[in-house]
Amino acid sequence: MKLSRPSPLSLAICLVMSQQVAAEEAANRKVFTLDKVTVAATLSEESLQDVPNSVSVLSNEDISRISATDIKDMVRYETGVSVGSEGGQGSRFGLKGFNIRGIDENRVKIMVDGVDLADSFTPSGSPYQRSGRNYIDIDAMKQVEILKGPASSLYGSDALGGAVAFTTKDPSDYLASQGNDTAISLKGLYTSVDEGFAETLTLANRTGNMESMLVYTHRDAHERENFDKNLVGGSGDDRTKPDPVDYDSDNLLVKLQYQLNEQHRLGLVVEDFESYTETDVQSKLSGSYSDYYVGNDTVSRQRVGIFHEWQADNALFDNLRWDINQQTSKSDQDTHHVYRGARRVKAYEQEEESFSFTAAFDKTAGLHQLTYGLNYEEVDTTNATDTLYRDSPTSNTYERYIPLVQSQSVGLFLQDQITLLDGKLQLIPGLRYDKFEAQASLDNQFEPEAAISREMTDHDSDKFTFRLGTVYKLTDVYSVFGNYSQGFKSPEEIDLYYGSYRDYSGYGLGVYLGLPNPELEPEESDSFEVGFRANASKGSLQISAFYNKYDNFIDSTILDPEYQGVTYYQVSQQVNIEKVTIKGVELQGSLWLDEVIGAPLGTALQASIAYADGENDSTDAPLDSIAPLKAVFGLSYDAPSNTWGSTLNWTLVAAKEQSDLADEDDVTTAGYGALDLTVYYNLNDKLAIQGGIFNLTNKKYTDWEDVRGLSASTSYLDRYTQPGRNFSVSATYSF
Repeated sequence: MKLSRPSPLSLAICLVMSQQVAAEEAANRKVFTLDKVTVAATLSEESLQDVPNSVSVLSNEDISRISATDIKDMVRYETGVSVGSEGGQGSRFGLKGFNIRGIDENRVKIMVDGVDLADSFTPSGSPYQRSGRNYIDIDAMKQVEILKGPASSLYGSDALGGAVAFTTKDPSDYLASQGNDTAISLKGLYTSVDEGFAETLTLANRTGNMESMLVYTHRDAHERENFDKNLVGGSGDDRTKPDPVDYDSDNLLVKLQYQLNEQHRLGLVVEDFESYTETDVQSKLSGSYSDYYVGNDTVSRQRVGIFHEWQADNALFDNLRWDINQQTSKSDQDTHHVYRGARRVKAYEQEEESFSFTAAFDKTAGLHQLTYGLNYEEVDTTNATDTLYRDSPTSNTYERYIPLVQSQSVGLFLQDQITLLDGKLQLIPGLRYDKFEAQASLDNQFEPEAAISREMTDHDSDKFTFRLGTVYKLTDVYSVFGNYSQGFKSPEEIDLYYGSYRDYSGYGLGVYLGLPNPELEPEESDSFEVGFRANASKGSLQISAFYNKYDNFIDSTILDPEYQGVTYYQVSQQVNIEKVTIKGVELQGSLWLDEVIGAPLGTALQASIAYADGENDSTDAPLDSIAPLKAVFGLSYDAPSNTWGSTLNWTLVAAKEQSDLADEDDVTTAGYGALDLTVYYNLNDKLAIQGGIFNLTNKKYTDWEDVRGLSASTSYLDRYTQPGRNFSVSATYSF
């Protein structure tokens, strides 16, 4: 596939970690971290210094100024949060989900405007099935909030380890506060690391009581570079260069909002995201096995939603907002290859179609600020694989790896923010009830072996989760906070219903039987966090410690080889077996150096550090999903005139030692330090130019999340190295 190559509009920046505090003598200063506002933490607007747990908030400006093009770039300078690649740099299947304090994949809830993104579907042992969670374009987002630790009392299932809440842009983000108005914005971005181009067009208008907005982004790129010294080309397992990739995507966000009167507001939102990736998978080639291997993968998500906001001020509630959303998420992966001399296509499809309804109420009564409501969601999951032989059509097969599954979930929640001692003390208790049901349907495309079909029964589970948070203000500057929260996660369809029957008798082995397990219990967690905050005119500081216990983790186990009177070579099944403990400490702070040491006005220092330790209590083994200690230090300057600024970020990551691994034969990673320099310049109130140079010292290093689980004897580890020195350039023109 030949991709278009539009020209970039200009030069890009990255002022990462812009955590700044407004000072009387410098009105332009951006806010420090603790002065940012979060909604996701309590379902109401609160400053970060007033919430009882750790939350990271990234604005559109934060994301843009680090030239982020995806969710991995977006959290580049976040500690305690990471995103890995499925197979390293330049791999076919791209990014995995978020890892928050050692809990990852579908155990972290990801939402866009409160609507859940589809779960990943990645069964072990199949190189053709890798349905991920990368269904968004970050240029359509105005804010991202990352809740660290269980959040099920607010968000229900899947928020076992935390939640990532994306909020899309609104017309009011571009328009004057009142009156008829029109705004147009054009943005262009170039990234050298993948020869990528991105162009974003934004249109916003207010005419009378109607506001409208359109945001369209197109991206195209090649494979993402890794470290470019001593790379090996060619094919097979010894290849360390990234596989050649052509990528392009289109994302459209449309919003209409109408103010009926002072009390009522209606809105419509449409999202349409689609990406296409063609990969020449040369690393999979081998002379005797396959001499042609190409992947054509399409990922798409469409959402249509409506909402109604009502400022009622009645006895039951002050405000009500309800939303209805219909969403379809689909992953199509076609693998064209020569398999043992036969030309074959494996066409894999995973689709989730969901309908959701949410209603949220709030009521202020004296010392109490109540938030309550309900969530309802229906999800239909389809999973299928066509295997097509070009030279032998009679050998073609069509099969599902799970049956057709329909699930329903309902959640009821109540939270009270109680203010005491003249505002010095805040207590936040919360309670939620969730019920989850799943029904499996066998059709003529899903005819599993009798041993498997006997396990295809319905599933239901429910759970109450509780939370109690508190913030106590010692003075106007210093405060302490604490939080206890419970989490839970309903079993996934892949755990409930994935079954496999693999006959390897012809290879001197036997039949491998993988059984579904609809009797699984939900995974559960208990989380404790305490912390101290200081927020003053010269800077801010937050120190927190957490202790998390997780029970009933679902994992595969080997059963007795005799099942239902038949002896197999191996029988496996997903069961509730693991107990996990994760504990750690995090620190983040900012200083205005002009206030502290007399540096030029607008000079600031930011720092953040995260350390965690985890153990599988069932085996007394270390937890591999724990990231090594990470620290980020940023020295920034923002001119008082607000015309230009620069940031130098130094990222330090400790080694992942053999003693930290569950399997001593797995790969380890060395510690490293990487420098990034970003600059921005506002030529006038219409044109903004940004640019950045990353890995300034051309350091060779590997991210732990990319290689976790690989054997130390892997011959192609250099394939997983991060890029050497690279740059980005962009410009935004608004009128």
